[in-house]
Amino acid sequence: MGHYLKQKTETKKDQPRKDLLLNLLNDKAHEWRELNTLQHVIGADEATTKRLLIEIGARASEDGKPIWALISRKPLPRKP
Repeated sequence: MGHYLKQKTETKKDQPRKDLLLNLLNDKAHEWRELNTLQHVIGADEATTKRLLIEIGARASEDGKPIWALISRKPLPRKP
């Protein structure tokens, strides 16, 4: 039962963070957002931030830069 309660608490904590990430990534003024900025705004470490980004449908830049965008706004390039 302890594990269930801990997981439920984590999920509750994650939703406001996901909402903030979605607001940041849907901002028309920015095509991409830096990972450091996203971490700072939601108050989470790198691993947690990346997990939440994947869960909301975001992806990292394919050129290796630590920038993220929603897949819906920046789909992966199609292969020829």
